Order: sequence, then structure tokens, then C-alpha cells
Amino acid sequence: MRARRWGRIVALESISVKQPIPTLVLSNAFRTAVVSALKTLSLEVAAEGITINSIATGLVETDRFRALYGTAEKKQEALARIPMKRAATPDEYAPLVVFLCGEPARYVTGQTISIDGGLTAGVFG
Repeated sequence: MRARRWGRIVALESISVKQPIPTLVLSNAFRTAVVSALKTLSLEVAAEGITINSIATGLVETDRFRALYGTAEKKQEALARIPMKRAATPDEYAPLVVFLCGEPARYVTGQTISIDGGLTAGVFG
């Protein structure tokens, strides 16, 4: 990337980097550390045409989601916390990733953008 003076890195993280999830001490700590490292690296390579961003994901309809929330009751309980009352589909992330990886996002770097249906409570989340 440095040799070409152009590159894009997009990390898929969790909303826990903005709003820690109860009982997930290690996950919260490590994910936040990854985002911090990426933010630091983004500052070091920005002048070289390389951008680095993260996406803080909420609940996504994946095999893992279905395994964790296998029963209708568990699923409804999880979705009730989300203002949109549903999980995302994987294809709802694609447009943001495509944007961040393209030339139109050449001035966007070091950011963590939430796609979570409004779940993150922070004003700046």
C-alpha cells in the first residue's frame, strides 16, 4: 500500500468498542484495543493515501446470531433492545464497505462508524 501510495483497510468490529457489553470484559477490552491501534496507524499512513476505518456492528442475521439466539424468545429479547426492532442483514453493510474502500472516501480515515439500528446509546456513537 505504501509503495502504491493508495490503500484501504476496513475492520469489522462490534458496538462494544463504543458501548461495552455487560459480562464481555475481555472482548470489550480487546476489540477496543484493536480500534485504538487502527486509529493510531491511520494517523501514521494518512499522508500516503492509505485510509483505515472501522465499522461497529450491531446484531447481524448470521449463522452465529442464529446459534446465540436460537429460540424465538431469546431472539425477541435481543431485538427488543434495538430501536429498529430487527437485526441487520449482511448486505446492509456492503454499501458502507464499498464506499470506504473507494476513491470517494479518500478523506475519511481513522473513523469508527456504527451500523447498529440505533442500538448504541451515545450521542457521538
